[in-house]
This record gives sequence, C-alpha cells and structure tokens, in this order.
Amino acid sequence: MKKELTFDEGNLLAIYSAEAKTRQQAIAALEEVTQYLEADEMELRSLCQDVLGKLHAMTDEDYLTLELSPMI
Repeated sequence: MKKELTFDEGNLLAIYSAEAKTRQQAIAALEEVTQYLEADEMELRSLCQDVLGKLHAMTDEDYLTLELSPMI
C-alpha cells in the first residue's frame, strides 16, 4: 500500500537518498543519516522515522513511482 509523502518528507527523501536506485537503498541511506543526528535534532529524527515507516510500508514498485526531486 502506497502512502503519500508530505512536502517535507519528499524533500528529505530526495536530499538524503539522491543516489538510491531502490527502496532498500533509500532505507539504508536514511538509517545511516539518522544515526548521526544530534540529540537536539529531534524534529529531523522524527521526520526521518516517519519517512522510514512509509518506505517500509510501500512496495518496491510504489517506490519507483515516486518523483524524488527536491520540491523547494
């Protein structure tokens, strides 16, 4: 089941998983970023966790349909 990404979630995914070609690579990229976040970066940590939850819930096919360019 595909879950829609919010504006902020889409930007986060586009920025931190720019090189990811697969859903699993995107998950790995965000998990790596998350481990380097400081204690005062709770909002960013929460956003990363939300995106990771959605990535885990979607299929590889759903991931491939995402438009992953920063929406700035």
